[in-house]
Amino acid sequence: MSTGLEHDELGRRTEDEEERIEQVDKRDQKVTTAEETEDWSPFEYGDEDADTLVISWGSNEGALVEALDFLEEDGVDVRVLSVPYIFPRPDLSEDVADAETTVVVECNATGQFADVIESDVLERVDRINKYNGVRFKADELADDIKEVIA
Repeated sequence: MSTGLEHDELGRRTEDEEERIEQVDKRDQKVTTAEETEDWSPFEYGDEDADTLVISWGSNEGALVEALDFLEEDGVDVRVLSVPYIFPRPDLSEDVADAETTVVVECNATGQFADVIESDVLERVDRINKYNGVRFKADELADDIKEVIA
């Protein structure tokens, strides 16, 4: 449960305005430092010249990489970008612009990551969502991707 209050250096709740400003600035600096020191580039798999771009993040990466084998067997070329972090995230505008079809794969009902991607690149994307609590399987993803392309 959250109280909505800020915390001090020791984690104790506080309503002190100066302490709040200090803690918010501290968190903001952590993001700035991370942006400067981490590599935010997406991991890329598949055919870099493919007309179909599939974007995802997190635990879907393994199933997507495995799905590429199924797709290749069926003669379907796909480029996969797996984003390591949602915030901050890489600029995917050029990647989406270069693709004929962009599909965002994610495990939730509303397509929150797809919404973020659309907002970033100002283009609509196709969506493959799963929200039954079970991870994607590679063959299932391959079938879903082929269905979107068709």
